[in-house]
Amino acid sequence: FEIWVKELSGDEVAVCLLNRSEKAMKASVDLEHILARFNHFDRKYTVRDLWRHKNIGKTNRPLKATVESHGVVMLRLVK
Repeated sequence: FEIWVKELSGDEVAVCLLNRSEKAMKASVDLEHILARFNHFDRKYTVRDLWRHKNIGKTNRPLKATVESHGVVMLRLVK
C-alpha cells in the first residue's frame, strides 16, 4: 500500500492511495499530517474524490477508504 502526494497550484494537494496487493485494503489516512508536510497547518480543505466526482469530507477528520486490489483512490484537497 502506497500514498503518493503532490502539491498543486493554488495551495491544493493531490493524494493517491495505491493498493498493489491481491486483496482490497481499508485505509485510514490522517490528511492533516499530509498537509503539514507542505506547511499548510492552519488550512482546512475539502476532500474531493476525483473518480466519483464528489466531495467526501474535510481534512479535519481521518479519511477512511477501501482501495480495491490493484486499485487507486485519487483525491484532490481543495480550499
